Amino acid sequence: WILPNLYYGLHNSSYVQESHENQVFGPESLWSIKEAGNISNFLRGTHYLFTWKDYSFTDSQHELIFNEWLPHLQQPLTLSIMYALGTITILGLLLTIIDRKQGLKRWGVIIFYLFQ
Repeated sequence: WILPNLYYGLHNSSYVQESHENQVFGPESLWSIKEAGNISNFLRGTHYLFTWKDYSFTDSQHELIFNEWLPHLQQPLTLSIMYALGTITILGLLLTIIDRKQGLKRWGVIIFYLFQ
């Protein structure tokens, strides 16, 4: 399965750059990623998909794709849990970096966490 993908990537990758959909969608996705890149969204674990909209033909307007989730994510208990888990995750990462007793195996955890 990897050989056809490598061949396509090496010989036909310009099709993706030249496509009209990619030229239209690229700036919009970059804007939504930049908009969602703040400390609040980082700690809560909400990302750029929560600001994406899809056109609803029945209502003839754009609607958020996670519209059903937004009221739930704005509840005080849910926000508190999300902020607490995000803060604990950051503290755990910092403690893993500082803990020298674990030796080199701690870097495996750190690298896995950073690239996921």
